[in-house]
Amino acid sequence: MIFLVGKTNASRAKILSFQQQHDESIPEAWECFQDYISHSPHHGMESWLLMQTFYHRLTNSTREIIDPVARGSFLSLTIEEATTIIEKMASNQGWNEDRIQTCRRDGIHQVREVDMISTKMDLLIKRLDEQAREKKEVMLIHESHMTCEEWRCWTYWQ
Repeated sequence: MIFLVGKTNASRAKILSFQQQHDESIPEAWECFQDYISHSPHHGMESWLLMQTFYHRLTNSTREIIDPVARGSFLSLTIEEATTIIEKMASNQGWNEDRIQTCRRDGIHQVREVDMISTKMDLLIKRLDEQAREKKEVMLIHESHMTCEEWRCWTYWQ
């Protein structure tokens, strides 16, 4: 029994020691983290803790990419949503290391401007879609409360 507890603790420690390397892409980091988990089947850690550990052990520049994709805060997503985002990023060949970051001589990692604009455009499109849906819902509610006379005027001007 002591061996099992010791082995479980060692498994947890290995998972908790995960750290994305500065030259490691999101797909590579996710694969490495998944390897840690699969090699430690007795870890006994909850899904939320695994996802939180993965996120907190990413580089700052990678978290700065993931948060906008998550529409603000990655940690505010459900486990399913967070996993979906990471797996999409990991399966998309465009998220490899040469797209994510370049290193200046002073050691600061930067996201390429094109990639940041692309991410911002994705967020903008999502927000516009949400606003259009909200406007449609408001219009449907308003239409359901219109009198016959209001309805005739509204349909006339459409």
